Amino acid sequence: MPSLRAQKAHPDPLDESYIGTISLNKGPLKTAVIYPNSYTLGMSNLGFQGIFYQFATRSAFHANRFFYDPQSPLKTYSPENHFSLGQAHIVLASQSFENDFIYLIEMLRSNRIDPRVDKRLSPFIGVGGAFPTMNPHLFIDTADLVFSGEYESYIDELLLFCSNISPDAQGSKGFSWADADRMMGPFISHKGKIKGDTGTPSPDTLKDPNYSHIITPHTTFSNTFLIEITRGCRFRCRFCTVPSLYGNLRSFTKESLFKAFDLGLSKTKQIGFVSALTTQHPDLKELIHYVNEREGKVSFSSLRIEEIDDEFLELIKDNGQNILTIAPEVASQELKKKVRKSIKIARIFDLVDRSLTLRFKKFKFYFMIGFEEEEEKDLDAIIDLISHVREIALKRAKETRYMPEIILSINQFIPKLKTPLHGDPFIDQKIIKRKMAYLRKHLLPLGNIKINGDDYRENYIQWRLSHGDAELAKRIIDWVGDGFDSKKIYHTLSKRESIHPTAERL
Repeated sequence: MPSLRAQKAHPDPLDESYIGTISLNKGPLKTAVIYPNSYTLGMSNLGFQGIFYQFATRSAFHANRFFYDPQSPLKTYSPENHFSLGQAHIVLASQSFENDFIYLIEMLRSNRIDPRVDKRLSPFIGVGGAFPTMNPHLFIDTADLVFSGEYESYIDELLLFCSNISPDAQGSKGFSWADADRMMGPFISHKGKIKGDTGTPSPDTLKDPNYSHIITPHTTFSNTFLIEITRGCRFRCRFCTVPSLYGNLRSFTKESLFKAFDLGLSKTKQIGFVSALTTQHPDLKELIHYVNEREGKVSFSSLRIEEIDDEFLELIKDNGQNILTIAPEVASQELKKKVRKSIKIARIFDLVDRSLTLRFKKFKFYFMIGFEEEEEKDLDAIIDLISHVREIALKRAKETRYMPEIILSINQFIPKLKTPLHGDPFIDQKIIKRKMAYLRKHLLPLGNIKINGDDYRENYIQWRLSHGDAELAKRIIDWVGDGFDSKKIYHTLSKRESIHPTAERL
């Protein structure tokens, strides 16, 4: 999970550009669409943007966006700011990451909204997204409805259901559980129950692609029109949640993407392709050429190196990308078999060499450490791989007259629900620190290498929440009510061994 970074100042809403003809309505139902993390992350999330667009353009609703702001007394930031979170009749939260559950509870409590569904008459709260689909158990005592699966599957029913919520309900919820069952049955859990198969099947075909309805300079891809070109994945890496959450690879048609590109290019020349693996779209090169022929540039979210030929490598460079990202995850043969991601080392060396001839300036490698079976020789395999990459770079530097920077993002393996490795242990902090120290000791002296790690405390909370149940949720709600921050929640969780992950049940 990306670490939350407090924004130094709120983004100026005047910097935002709306795609197409968005008319923000001010209907009777004040609807808060929440992303319980930073504005930067939320506005890069196409599911969140899609939900906001659907409600903002319907006459029954007055939709405002809300993001988590740890510096605000109310823990919220709203670009629209037409009403406070506490004044909403409907609250819809898009949850991507496990730790966002804590931020959501903080936002509700700070606005005097009771996070306990059995204690709250209003507002109506619905949650959906990747994390509630993976583990709805954590939300059933907070949300009135927990939505499972891809939001396109239930958006029409959700709009109809919410339009019937009464803004003037006195002494009641303002909606009917019978209506919820009738309209949204396959997609929801409610009243403390998990209904049906929480792994709602993904539709076999995709219609119109998700894309940015609002473009802003305050995201990772500044002033970029983001668009989803594929969903799901044909690979089955054993640590990854994508296959279980989104199913097999499905691609949006090039015709539907061309139509969307034209909308985006009317506002910006930067188009960002979003998918689990961009290289899996069958018409990828044609999509890139379409944008380039209209004076646009393409950025890529994720690439599989086995599918990068010379032509595609040149397209990446021609579109202004000077950093190449490579994610082996592990380097030893034993761990490759365990995680079922086996990128041939020779392919990595070949790609690096070819990239240097095109003058790529940086290489970023992603690795995981902290497997139960991991030994020193597995770490040595990472060191050997990067050492050889540097040797290739040194050799090429004699021709190119520059030395590229090598960035290593080394993250702790976190066993997640809905993955084959969900039952693996979470490794102790002291062991992780020793492994990181070993890697730094042998890699940093090579020169021109930067190593980034993640936060163990955040990882631990992420792991506990991933496997959490209603009991853990109730404790966190109480702790947030007592003023606990994430640091104190971590220390409390790590000392209370009575709260066990429930992987075996799920």
